[in-house]
Amino acid sequence: MDGGASYDNENSYEFGFKYLRKISGNLFLESGINYMSTQVKISPPPAFFPANSRTEDLKMISIPIYANYTFGNYFFVNGGAILDFQNSQKSFDSQSGIGYSIGVGGKYDFDKFSIFVNPNYKRHSLIPFEKENNHQKLTEFGIQVGLGYSF
Repeated sequence: MDGGASYDNENSYEFGFKYLRKISGNLFLESGINYMSTQVKISPPPAFFPANSRTEDLKMISIPIYANYTFGNYFFVNGGAILDFQNSQKSFDSQSGIGYSIGVGGKYDFDKFSIFVNPNYKRHSLIPFEKENNHQKLTEFGIQVGLGYSF
């Protein structure tokens, strides 16, 4: 038998604040701060004897630095770098480092408020702050839903 342990996220949530600053036309700089919490289920590699899976908590603060381009009245694409700071103990590789995200979304504006939905793909620790052999990198597919206000 050959292989390694597998890692799956369970009971994940993320919340945060975004700030968009107009650069020109439909192009914005998007930044903010996010807090993510998840349980990582670690399943041992295949073996001749049964082994139990275990879960560990993963908590992380992220600072996104994205370009956000709006097209039409209702749609946008966003993506760029993420600075991640893991603040939980771990037995798996640290996810602190520089990652990236890309997403597409829809928004609806009314008066000074807006609502948005933003499905996205994130890859953490592409450039890790701590070098490890065969560094494991957390990958996420997620959907952000939010409410905005224009000052």
